[in-house]
Amino acid sequence: MADKCKKLTRTLQPCDALAFATSNRFLVLQTLRNRNTGNTRERVVLPTRKGDMPLWYCPFCRIDITIPATQAERERGE
Repeated sequence: MADKCKKLTRTLQPCDALAFATSNRFLVLQTLRNRNTGNTRERVVLPTRKGDMPLWYCPFCRIDITIPATQAERERGE
């Protein structure tokens, strides 16, 4: 694992603390897939009763962990 989170092209390499939190289901690492193009991207969410709240920054190493949608996905509104 890494000392700090790293954003790769479409995936996320979590830091040790974030990996521990996701393995114990405190946070959830989701894989989002575009059904038209087949592209995937990952995001970290905090599960709540009313739905999932996406986290834009790692709560442990404070690195921006958002992987934005591609330009084509944004134009289509996905």
